[in-house]
Amino acid sequence: MMEERDLRQVEQMAKTSGKTVSAWVRDVLREAYSRRPTGQPKKKLEAIRAASQYAFPATDIEQRHELDTVFSFDRDFDKLPGVTRISGRDDLPDLPRLL
Repeated sequence: MMEERDLRQVEQMAKTSGKTVSAWVRDVLREAYSRRPTGQPKKKLEAIRAASQYAFPATDIEQRHELDTVFSFDRDFDKLPGVTRISGRDDLPDLPRLL
């Protein structure tokens, strides 16, 4: 069912993963089966088309990147409205507090 060269590759990959060839093949097949699309494509397309009829607030990618940069979680808390820094214990960094 398989060319000798392909079988050697499978054997090598199984050996590298510490499994027998049959166990490796079973795992690879299970993973492939789990990635298969479920449901009917026609139903999925109908759902997408129905959802596209509604308007949702969104930003474009450049605007989102700007917001992520300005309001990154680990810095610049004082730029957020209503947020001040508080200090707890000496061994902890300043933490944000919403007013």
